Parts: sequence; C-alpha cells; structure tokens
Amino acid sequence: MQRKATHAGTWYPGTENALLKEMKQLFNDNKFGPGKEPSSQNIEKRSILGGLSPHAGVRYSGYCAAHTYLNLFKEKIPDTIIILGNIHRRYNDIAIFKSGEWETPLGNLMVDDDLVGTILDNGEIIKSDNLAFTGFYEEEHNIEIQLPFIKYCAKDKDVKIVPIKLGFNA
Repeated sequence: MQRKATHAGTWYPGTENALLKEMKQLFNDNKFGPGKEPSSQNIEKRSILGGLSPHAGVRYSGYCAAHTYLNLFKEKIPDTIIILGNIHRRYNDIAIFKSGEWETPLGNLMVDDDLVGTILDNGEIIKSDNLAFTGFYEEEHNIEIQLPFIKYCAKDKDVKIVPIKLGFNA
C-alpha cells in the first residue's frame, strides 16, 4: 500500500526542486536553522537514539525540525526510523502502518516490514491498522511532515520507517 503525500504543496513544497531549495535554506540558515548541511560521521555506537520534532507546516516549524534531524543523522544514518504521531481526530487505539511505502517529493520511504512484524508480535496493544493512515485519517499530517527531513538527511541511503499513530487512549 502506498500512502500518498497529501500535504505536499500546502504544508511543505510539493515538487522535488522546490522542496530541495526549502530544505537547503532551513538547514543552512545561521540565525534560526543549524547553519549547516546534515552529514554523517558513520560512528558505529550511537549516543543519540531519538528526538522530538514539531509537526506544523514547514514554514512555521522547519527550522526547529532541521535542528532535530541534523542531530539525529550526525553520528550515523539510521537504517530505520520509528515515527510516533498523535491523532488529532477521534481514534482510541495505537495503530501501526503494516506494510508499503510513503510518498514524498524527494522519493518514497519504505516501511520496515520486519520491524513492524516484530513490534506486532510483541506489542499486544498495537494494532495493524492502515486505515488509521488513509481516507478520513489521511488529513493527519504529523508523520508526513517528518518525511522530507528524513529523505533529505538520508541523502542516497534507503532509510526505512515505522509509522505509528497514537490515539486518545494511548
């Protein structure tokens, strides 16, 4: 299953060239952004295992997100990134996107099917529910907003993702 980039062109630039230009500006800005491009030192043992990133439109929160992703990627480009996002609409469970890919203007990101399987096998409260990411819930933007930053920082490496939505009872 492919999750379309439903917010491309509104919450962030919708074409590859425009998005690349925006990302370069966010990362290279010395006043609000980190002031440099993401690069990896390829350190085997990571000290940074996660981060918090805002999920507003890129023009409002992109500088802050650039700081987060610069730090997540500076030691080593991860193989997989688990993305937790809240649900702004009525949904009570914890849902995981089981299989497929998520579209971005910079290229698609594949879901890490093996890790999703491990999580489902060991997480009794997590449901495999792709419907929590499509249709009515496709308007949920918070996971999608993270993807251009991941693609930009990963450069040519095929980083996988595990999208998880946290409902009201999570």
